[in-house]
Amino acid sequence: MKRCLLLGGNGFIGSHLAEALVVSGFEVTIFDSREQKRPDIRQESIGYIKGDFLNENDLTHALDDTDYVFHFISTTLPGPSLESPVCDIESNVIGTVRLLQQCCKAGVEKIIFPSSGGTVYGEPDTIPVRETDPVRPVHPYAISKMTIEMYLRSFYEIHGLDYLVLRYANPYGERQMPFGNQGVIPIFLYAIMEGRSPVIYGDGSMVRDYIYISDLVDATIALIKKRPPERLFNVGSGSGTSVHELLGTMAEVLGVEIDPLYADPPGIYISRIILDISRMQHYTGWKPRVRLAEGIGRTYRWLESLP
Repeated sequence: MKRCLLLGGNGFIGSHLAEALVVSGFEVTIFDSREQKRPDIRQESIGYIKGDFLNENDLTHALDDTDYVFHFISTTLPGPSLESPVCDIESNVIGTVRLLQQCCKAGVEKIIFPSSGGTVYGEPDTIPVRETDPVRPVHPYAISKMTIEMYLRSFYEIHGLDYLVLRYANPYGERQMPFGNQGVIPIFLYAIMEGRSPVIYGDGSMVRDYIYISDLVDATIALIKKRPPERLFNVGSGSGTSVHELLGTMAEVLGVEIDPLYADPPGIYISRIILDISRMQHYTGWKPRVRLAEGIGRTYRWLESLP
């Protein structure tokens, strides 16, 4: 039984992944800055360590007797990283390099890192985007993700620390909170639920690849179990949806009319990104199962259940 330390396991993706790892036969401990494990995590066997990712002593204690480290902590989001790139570098990049050094000292076998399939490629030349296509990150958030990818490869080549990079598309689903500036699907759904108009940045033609959380987790588990020779994978639905199409699907699923508001697009704007998932499918046989309309319905019902 592999012992897994899940950094950021109280988060949206991390909490779902923690549960799935236990079901798949792994021993799981969550490391998070919150006071306690979130109450909606259903697996009682999951351990919990409260700690600070940037505190070396906290990490040293947590890494003891760990085989796999899932680095799902991000100290900044796309918005704040644009406003303060130095903070993003100091906390995410330098913090991760320190983590890699500690993993080597602790004898960790493998580190799994969620990169950003929606940003590291920049504005792509061809659609869908393959793992071998050029990366042109412009946003500080994407640059940090790409820098960490390169450090992972460096530590593998120099120190033998194995790794897996997952370039996730735009995930959505239960436990993704609608109150911030990340996660357009719950943000739109929550606005509709409250009778407000969703705000579209740009003209609504922007295309993204949306993947439901259970599909994302299933893909991650499949890669960990199969242990393919490649160490970099796109994980998405393999199809694109414009913002207008997204709202149209929401209107159909919810049976409502939606009258959005429009705002100027942000300064850094990628018009179209769809991930090629053929490498993932070749090595694992995995394929996404939850269609967008079904995932939107599940997410909306979860939002309705919030206190």
